[in-house]
Amino acid sequence: MTTTYYSSFQPLEGNPGVKGSATFVPVSVPVTLFRRSSTPLTAADKPNGPVIYNYMTAETDVSAVTNGWTPRNPPGIDTIYMVTYTVTGSQQTVTINTADWSTPEVLILRPQDGAAGAAGLNNASVFIYRRSASAPALPTASTTYTFATGALTGLNNGWTTTVPAGTDPLYVAVAAASSASATDTIAANEWSSPVILARDGATGAAGLNSAAVFIYKRAAAQVS
Repeated sequence: MTTTYYSSFQPLEGNPGVKGSATFVPVSVPVTLFRRSSTPLTAADKPNGPVIYNYMTAETDVSAVTNGWTPRNPPGIDTIYMVTYTVTGSQQTVTINTADWSTPEVLILRPQDGAAGAAGLNNASVFIYRRSASAPALPTASTTYTFATGALTGLNNGWTTTVPAGTDPLYVAVAAASSASATDTIAANEWSSPVILARDGATGAAGLNSAAVFIYKRAAAQVS
């Protein structure tokens, strides 16, 4: 025979435990701020307000800084400076004060203009013309070419800078003008040998004379 016993004991609910709190293990994190400037920055130019670093978000709050420092490289072309501070704390946020920052130092220099290059050269091909039944002699005097106007002075021996009228073959010669100044002197020996540019064609064969010839007659009846 089995005997069953029943207890009238009722379990009691315990008291709530103490609420836990987050614990931050101290971690060292380097924090860097950036600023562009066209003039050198010194210790007097450190961030001028408290900066808050948040361990949980790894974000740097610079809203209290009014002299241009930012957590990221700012756009522009001036030299980029940087300041750094290594935060270590056991709280979620750490405040970095002005005195904590390192002295500003150059991270990236502003691109500098290079030295002025040598003056370029003015260049031109200069053509002269002369009509002659046979190859003509070249100019024997030096000439002066002006780049701005294309004028050539000092030509002799019948040469010109424009095509002359006439029926003799047209000869041309050329020289190169090159100078860093506004004009260039072309010596007589700088001209190329004359070559024929154009000439009249040979006389064609004699043409035929032609005409329509009409004759007339009066008659009472049609003439066939």
